[in-house]
Amino acid sequence: YVNQNKIIQILNIATNTSLVNAEKYPYTFRTFFPSPIQAEALVNIAKEAGFQKIVLLGDTTALGNDGIASLQAACKAAGITPVEAITYKSGDADMTPVAEKIKKAGADCILAWTLGADGAKIVSALSRIGYMDKLIFLGYTGVSLPNFRELAGSGIDRCYTIYGSWSGDKAAGATQLYDARQALYD
Repeated sequence: YVNQNKIIQILNIATNTSLVNAEKYPYTFRTFFPSPIQAEALVNIAKEAGFQKIVLLGDTTALGNDGIASLQAACKAAGITPVEAITYKSGDADMTPVAEKIKKAGADCILAWTLGADGAKIVSALSRIGYMDKLIFLGYTGVSLPNFRELAGSGIDRCYTIYGSWSGDKAAGATQLYDARQALYD
């Protein structure tokens, strides 16, 4: 409808590669980093930190599939071979089986392409099985959603996102931006 009627559409957070295709959707734009750029950043962070057993994590939706594919391409470009790519069904109530797969893989780092609630349930499950303290959870934009922070539990201290909205989110009890963020905003 948008393209047929030549209406400009601006998506503020769409990351999926197929959502914004300049040839297919010439009137649709995004203001956020697309999946390949976020994947490259996550892989570079993991590589520079020296992680050796990286697990890629994403759900089986179009979002997760795009994320896993972007992470795999970024890993290949960086000369990294992940120990495993783990997928799960979005919305599952119990993420313990996912946590057990991560533990079995011996992960020291997870590159996660999850939305807030699912990612938080996985972090919580990793904490329950005693493995969250053995790894770092690096997530794309979806990990910055407030429900992630609200639901992840004590494992949150080992979770990071490249988006950075935690600098002043209300879920964390913040009432103002940190000084560096305020200076940038000003």
